[in-house]
Amino acid sequence: GTGCPYTITREWTVTDNSGNTTTSTQVITVEDNELPVLVGVPMDTTVSCGNVPDTAMVSAIDNCDANLVINYSEDISDICPYQITREWTVTDDCGNTITSTQVITVTDEANPVIVGVPTDTTVSCESIPLAPNLGTDLYGTDDCDDNVDILFSEIAGPGPCADSYTITRIWTAQDNCGKEDIRTQVITVVDTVGPILVGIPNDTIVSCDAIPAEANVSGTDN
Repeated sequence: GTGCPYTITREWTVTDNSGNTTTSTQVITVEDNELPVLVGVPMDTTVSCGNVPDTAMVSAIDNCDANLVINYSEDISDICPYQITREWTVTDDCGNTITSTQVITVTDEANPVIVGVPTDTTVSCESIPLAPNLGTDLYGTDDCDDNVDILFSEIAGPGPCADSYTITRIWTAQDNCGKEDIRTQVITVVDTVGPILVGIPNDTIVSCDAIPAEANVSGTDN
């Protein structure tokens, strides 16, 4: 037969010279109660990001079934340190099933790095630079996290002299494991342009009784 368990029927027939015939049979029932064996499943391991091993080449052997099909699956947890659970399952023709797993614990040892932070600078009032564009001009890199979150804040403070002030720009990058990189730029804003008087009348010549009233002069500053 071809089922499981299957049978082997052996038959012997003997005939004498007078044509008398005798037949006897033997029925062998073949059972498979032995599990298949997975070969090459690696041991559990702990690695850092960037050193996750390739999927192992696992094979299977069985005492009865020569055409085994291995099913493979992989699950990744969302905690940190995260775990990769790799699972191999094989079932023989008689329904005997075995499953083996490898758990890879992936640790994050390095902080993220912010790229594109401008250097400290001193500028005049009308030349304050714009903050870099997040994600293009300024972004974060990390060996584990492909999408590093960056928070931006700006604080004003006193400058080194009167009519000057500072702008402190702060960028904070955080990866999925809570590791941070904090970078700052200090912009010192100074006043290098004098004020402008508006409304100064032109020089003029008048008689004593025609002196004009004082002009209404105002001032502007950048």
